[in-house]
Amino acid sequence: MAIDQSLKIKPEGYGIDKIADGIYKVNDYNLSTMFVINGETSSVVIDTGTGVGDFKAVADRLTDGRPYKVILTHGHTDHAGGRGQFGAIAVSEQDLALAKKASVAMRKGYIFIVKRFMGFRTISRKKAVIKKSAEPEYEIIKEGDVFDLGGRHIRVFAAPGHTKGSLVFLAEEDRILFSGDTLNTNMLMFLSESTSIEDYVKTLEKLEGLAPLYDTVWASHLSAAITLAERDEIKKCACEILERNKRNSLLPVIAFARCGTTVIIHRKSRIRSKKHS
Repeated sequence: MAIDQSLKIKPEGYGIDKIADGIYKVNDYNLSTMFVINGETSSVVIDTGTGVGDFKAVADRLTDGRPYKVILTHGHTDHAGGRGQFGAIAVSEQDLALAKKASVAMRKGYIFIVKRFMGFRTISRKKAVIKKSAEPEYEIIKEGDVFDLGGRHIRVFAAPGHTKGSLVFLAEEDRILFSGDTLNTNMLMFLSESTSIEDYVKTLEKLEGLAPLYDTVWASHLSAAITLAERDEIKKCACEILERNKRNSLLPVIAFARCGTTVIIHRKSRIRSKKHS
């Protein structure tokens, strides 16, 4: 699955693609991906991006005058960095502190990493609008919550793995799952806020069990929807890590596991959950 680099052609603005009737994918200068889902009476905006441009203006335009709620898949800088542009944000309780940590320095550092180490064309730090802003009001959302947009319902599911408070959102009528960084062919599971591989496998089994409810998976950062075969490959890769490493290593060495086109980067010291350590 290719990383979305569409802004190599159009670096001066956000890349906007209509992926379904009333649903849009927004490329955040090749730094992240946001989604806008419109119902008859209201809308939701999934993630705020890194906060390097005026994403609120984009969201206002795409929602076309409807009231909208901003909801976060998780609290990382490239998903919560633009939170200060909005008056209110909804996030899981477990990732609330993480979202608040997405500082100006972290946002600038993320641009540096994407340009220098990933080689993507993105907005320059000089052109990026990165400044400290007031914290929005926060609302805690959790599994079981449903947003009624009028003719569209967005259901929330907990999906711990990439972060402990990661969420995925199901557009029920459209049968689309918005997975944030929970399902990705390049999974980062070595972060301090990530769960064990064992707990991540439980999330993957849960999403597999929800398969009768969705046909399409849109993850962050990618240029196309994840196929169900790729979803299964991610689970297979995580299960192989768990099977090979029945006990946690004493050393927190970062390891790479590859299955087909999927790579999971993880720590050998965090394979099993604490109850099995």
